[in-house]
Amino acid sequence: MAITIPKLPIGKETTIALNVERAKAKAEANSEHWEVYIIETTSGKLYTGITTNLDRRLNDHMQQRKGAKFFRFSSPKSIVFRESLKSKSEALKREYAIKQLTRSEKLKLINNEA
Repeated sequence: MAITIPKLPIGKETTIALNVERAKAKAEANSEHWEVYIIETTSGKLYTGITTNLDRRLNDHMQQRKGAKFFRFSSPKSIVFRESLKSKSEALKREYAIKQLTRSEKLKLINNEA
């Protein structure tokens, strides 16, 4: 939905419409659930991240140009952990907490022993 203000110079309507669409997209992103995930690589390393669409993000990681640089040296093998959260803020905090864990603590979390 674009808001048009007829008295503005030509070109301003487009800018306003784009800003409205961006605001809507941002609001929708905030209303979506966020997921913290851990991917195991072919070499056994663990990568932690957040996203609103895990299937898309895994596909991004598998395509080396769009995914994290982490996967340039070892390809993603499988998603070994995922946790849904209500907001991006909560997901970022949880991601940070997981990244602070040792490998053995992450493996316990993955195996549901934490």
